[in-house]
Amino acid sequence: MIWTIRPGQGLGPLDLGMTPEAVAEVPGLGRVGHVYRGTGGRTMEYRGLHLPICEYREGQLVRIVTGRHVAGVQFAGVDLFAVETAVMLRLLESRLGPVTLCTEQLFFGTAGLCLSGFYDMHDHQFFKPGVEYHDERSLALFAPGQSGGEGEDHEPISFL
Repeated sequence: MIWTIRPGQGLGPLDLGMTPEAVAEVPGLGRVGHVYRGTGGRTMEYRGLHLPICEYREGQLVRIVTGRHVAGVQFAGVDLFAVETAVMLRLLESRLGPVTLCTEQLFFGTAGLCLSGFYDMHDHQFFKPGVEYHDERSLALFAPGQSGGEGEDHEPISFL
């Protein structure tokens, strides 16, 4: 399956705002393996490494998380886990606008996109999957106000 990132809207056939019942009807997702219940009415559905994690609040999909094991995660026809990190970040910034760095995560706030594990803020280097063993790259698409980084210090950064 191709998981096309639609900033502010969703990922592939998953739309932010969907109910858990509507998500369950999406072809190819299969059944939920685990349900995690968090604070504030937060619920997360895990279906395995090769499928996105869906997070709900008040019965609506507010965050979609994918790791590097989810194949076919694309933006503008580019597979974000297959292309060189520097190329991918330049593409995202040129299309989605300003990026900020907060607690080692890159936020494209106006697009509702957060990337983790792609950039080391201490060494100012990009993660190189062909060279480095420990690969924890992931991305999250979120509804407005659901990024998890609100109220934290965001440092502007540019890859252009």
